[in-house]
Amino acid sequence: MKLKITIIGPRVHNVDYKPLLMNLALSSGIKMFEAYSIEAEKEQQVMVLVDGSEKEIDDFRKLAEAKRPAKAIVSKMVTENYEGEVMRIESYAQLFVTFQLGKAVPVFLEMKDDIKSIKEDLKELKWGMKEMITEVKEMNTYVKNLTGM
Repeated sequence: MKLKITIIGPRVHNVDYKPLLMNLALSSGIKMFEAYSIEAEKEQQVMVLVDGSEKEIDDFRKLAEAKRPAKAIVSKMVTENYEGEVMRIESYAQLFVTFQLGKAVPVFLEMKDDIKSIKEDLKELKWGMKEMITEVKEMNTYVKNLTGM
């Protein structure tokens, strides 16, 4: 049995919907799974394709209707039969990880630049502290000379 579920709402992208759905599919015993973020005119959409036994599909559908990421805002879910091909969940997982890494690399590069900047700031702070310590020592010597202590 094959099923297509379209999740529609103002916030269904970038809320970890696809990993949640993949985990729900795995827990339902589904071996054929795909999920995609779809750009629509009015609201965001996540399209899910699953293939499995009638029980597996029914279990998955119930879970998908009941569970949502905390930050998701869903208006409706549309469920319909599907006739096309569905990839193996392992293949989808590999693609998903590849796409996530593609998103992460620019963030890591930006973090690297931020860390360099922080290191430079710390060096400046360290030199400033050394200068301040030297000035405090000089002031202590001056005060001792003035007070005779």
